[in-house]
Amino acid sequence: YPTHYTSADAKAFMAARCQRLGVSDQYVQTGYEDTWYHLWRERRLPVNVDPFESKLEDEMERIRLRRVFDQGLEHAVGFALPLKRSDGLDGVPALEGSRWQTGPWFFRDERMYLHPGDSPMGYRLPLDSLPWVKSTDYPYHIESDPFAPRDALPAAAAIRSQYAAHVIGGGFAEGGVVALQSKGVTAGQGPAAAGQGAGAPASAALGRGTTAGTVTQLDTSRAPARGESAGWITRTALVVEVRDPRRANGPKAEKVGEPSGVLYVFMPPLKVLEDYLELLAAVEATAAAQGVTLVLEGYPPPRDPRLKVLAVTPDPGVIEVNIHPASNWTELVEHTEF
Repeated sequence: YPTHYTSADAKAFMAARCQRLGVSDQYVQTGYEDTWYHLWRERRLPVNVDPFESKLEDEMERIRLRRVFDQGLEHAVGFALPLKRSDGLDGVPALEGSRWQTGPWFFRDERMYLHPGDSPMGYRLPLDSLPWVKSTDYPYHIESDPFAPRDALPAAAAIRSQYAAHVIGGGFAEGGVVALQSKGVTAGQGPAAAGQGAGAPASAALGRGTTAGTVTQLDTSRAPARGESAGWITRTALVVEVRDPRRANGPKAEKVGEPSGVLYVFMPPLKVLEDYLELLAAVEATAAAQGVTLVLEGYPPPRDPRLKVLAVTPDPGVIEVNIHPASNWTELVEHTEF
């Protein structure tokens, strides 16, 4: 694992990924540890104990409290971009108009405080603090019918080409015509001058990303009125954070070895496999352009019979290996014979 990444690297990666997707980065939320919770935990400690070396019986809580006070309550844990697929919201065909939607998150506090815990930031987002929405307006994710006919998946090269630098930002993007001719864009030139972010299309000001075609207007930045069902709020997010991988092995393992910082990208839940592959291509293109190594985590791809999965999971005393189901007799024979 790389050991040199910091929160500044995570912030830079998030900004570059927003440009790659063609959405505005003004809605990126910085996640912080819950100041009031940890101050409350500190006040409950005995008067003759050091918060950095508390005597709490719960070892995980003890290590967590020490970690939070070591890094400081002002430390940015990571960065979350509200994000979901926007196809079909306004009757826009999949091959025309906007592809991704983002928007603001509204909280009672100015900052976004995460739920206390040791899990990845993507699992600790305060989604229950987002504006209220009626159950009939909630954007539930409904899995596709596994027996529904499906077309063949697009070629990987075709998906990756959508997020090439010269495609996403037009001539002003890295690798675009203007950048190649002038060796960079000067201040006040290009789409960035309009406050939409470097290389972002005009629709990004409304929180909408586009690759080609006509852009329809959708105000996703409106704050809900009191008692109004906020069904337009984007309630899923892609998260980028840097954390020490030793935390995954428990409090004792966290004390062994030197601290390190690994860049993690938390994938949000998506409805169809094509959307997941497209978002993954954008993440890979950003990582290649930034020259960073990262670890994917979060929600797996949507269930799809076109996707072959190999899962290796530890069980007590054994290692369990699960492979994808066979689609015909010949494939079943290949799976069961060695």
